[in-house]
Amino acid sequence: MNATTTLELDTDGDDVFDLEISAADTDTPSFSLELLKNIINTLNIHKSLYEYLIHHLDEAAREFEKEKVDQASKTLNHIIDTLEREIVKNEKEEWKNKEPKKISSDDAGKLIFIVRGVLEGVVE
Repeated sequence: MNATTTLELDTDGDDVFDLEISAADTDTPSFSLELLKNIINTLNIHKSLYEYLIHHLDEAAREFEKEKVDQASKTLNHIIDTLEREIVKNEKEEWKNKEPKKISSDDAGKLIFIVRGVLEGVVE
């Protein structure tokens, strides 16, 4: 008998499992990018930035599937650059007290951390 342990996640807090993870799934870039998209869906992000992020994550996933790791890495680095620019913009004096921001600096930093983790996993 072959038993597989799975983890079910509710990523949006509605008490419905949105994601089922098995050990075999967790070591692929596609899994990481899909999980990142689920995280993004829970954040308060301006529509244009949200669409940019989802589009580029889908693009990176397609590139990984085609084993175009260098191109996928470039796409993920573009995401990091965009999020870093949002952090810088949020810190500028004229933007500090303006709302709404496209994304909070805290959320942008967390997404950067996750994307860098994906990059480290495929560039090793």
